[in-house]
Amino acid sequence: MLTFWLSALLASVVFAKAEWAASTVCAPNGICFEQYYNPVLNVTSGFALPLENDPEFPDELLMLHEFPLPYGYAGLRMGGLSDYAAHSLVVCIIFSDLFEAQTIPFNLSMARAEFVQPADNDVLTPLNLPQLSSTFSPILTVVDAVRGVGSATFIFRCQQCTAFLDYLAAAAAGGPATFTTLYSHTYPVYVDDARTLANVSSVGSAYQEITFDAGRARFANYSAMLEVAGLL
Repeated sequence: MLTFWLSALLASVVFAKAEWAASTVCAPNGICFEQYYNPVLNVTSGFALPLENDPEFPDELLMLHEFPLPYGYAGLRMGGLSDYAAHSLVVCIIFSDLFEAQTIPFNLSMARAEFVQPADNDVLTPLNLPQLSSTFSPILTVVDAVRGVGSATFIFRCQQCTAFLDYLAAAAAGGPATFTTLYSHTYPVYVDDARTLANVSSVGSAYQEITFDAGRARFANYSAMLEVAGLL
């Protein structure tokens, strides 16, 4: 089973100056997402939440992310670029080995990214933060690449996602929530021999902020969507 990880951001990123096009998109199989597409990055991010105060699914959501290939890593974090890293948990980071992305079949690295911050000597220092519990959909994870050129689409379920939902609740008090999508050709640097832990830097990456309306992303058929995605 593949896993998503936590990471943090460093400075010096490239801003994609284009607005996200937001729309509710439902596939024929019944899975729906409130989707945000950015034409400059060619990146799509989608969110699906259960109805508010649903006792069966109190602290979780479904997410969809589609990125062009090849890439070093791609992901989504809470907050805008101006937010300090310590207050901006990353919901997901997907690693892709650039060499592997140029071959057939495309492979995804199975690793955990450490939430990091720059120290005084510019060394990345891990932070001790909780790891979100997220798993890929075994059915609807689609990779379409010819010699590394194409796109990768990932659907996953984030459970024990209290940090994410608490952020939405706090943001709702002052207006819409803001997220930042990241896309980089720079591959994360592993810091252990087992290749299970890596540091992620956003230097040279492209990003785009999303203004997220949680109300539009709540679906009454959330349980059925989990079942179709093979995640129930």
